[in-house]
Amino acid sequence: MSKPFSRPKVPAGACEFGWQYWNALYQEFNTSGWRSEERWQLAALHSKHSLNALARWVVGGLKAAGTSAKVSAESFWIDGTPQVQGYLPSGKKLAQCELADLLFIVNQMDMTGKLVNRTGVLLQGKTVKRHDALPSNPSTKKERLLLEGLCRTRPLSVYRDVNLTGHIGDYTFGIGTGLRDCARYLMMPKKANWCPGCTPCEPLQIGWPKNRSSNSIAPTTSFLAAMRDLAISGTVGRVIRDKGPAAACEWSRLVWDLLGDFKPGPMTGYGGQSRANSSNVMSFMGSNYDGYVEDPPAPPPELLSSLDVPPAISVIQVNIRTFPIDQRPVG
Repeated sequence: MSKPFSRPKVPAGACEFGWQYWNALYQEFNTSGWRSEERWQLAALHSKHSLNALARWVVGGLKAAGTSAKVSAESFWIDGTPQVQGYLPSGKKLAQCELADLLFIVNQMDMTGKLVNRTGVLLQGKTVKRHDALPSNPSTKKERLLLEGLCRTRPLSVYRDVNLTGHIGDYTFGIGTGLRDCARYLMMPKKANWCPGCTPCEPLQIGWPKNRSSNSIAPTTSFLAAMRDLAISGTVGRVIRDKGPAAACEWSRLVWDLLGDFKPGPMTGYGGQSRANSSNVMSFMGSNYDGYVEDPPAPPPELLSSLDVPPAISVIQVNIRTFPIDQRPVG
């Protein structure tokens, strides 16, 4: 019987995205009762400890850039959905598969809490031997046809369930093929380390294939660096427009349709693993305001739809509230 994910025992100060933690994580998986290493690794990514480390890393990047900020992170984990069906440019129908393992969103707000920018990226997780090479198994082939070969001028049909009964919507992204503008592959080690001879790098890597006929991922970027770039410079991912008429952007409409209320509760079949987690609030302030307590940067209220349903995709959100140096926060 599987048990809920629990943080492996590691020395104090070990980073959740470093090798010391990852090696311990792999050993814990061997006794967890979970059948899928990929799902175990995704569970680790959604844990409170990982969310704390992620928020701390983003704050560190903002500090290095001279920006005062408070950062929090939260997640909601769903496995295996949404499912999609689309077409290749030839008109051939794509095999049903999962859209992505994770929707990563960054909400950037000013000192008053007003939203300044919202960016997101879809991540498809792959458990692999090499940090720079996709596998050639059937599931990966289906996912690559979707992410790299989708005909954007024909509708992509998205469903809430594997039986394709909960239709969410149809989305036509426009000229071109694939979803490179809004998706990346998340590479995770198949064992306790990358295979011998691989260039030393962090356990989690983000990238995109050189071309559709190659399994090679180049260049690769560490997950932490890529997500910090998404939060600070927006070099990864795509802007999510507000709801309403502006959501004529099909990418934004897809994101809003996938999001629902973030309801806590245990998962079925994963030892009662919690679906919803949140980090502590990490901060770096340019000045020290003694006795002043700030509220954590909550996600903008429009992220919660009026539909009384959970999101249809796993979500990690990073919420950033920035302040001018030497200016006292307001509200």
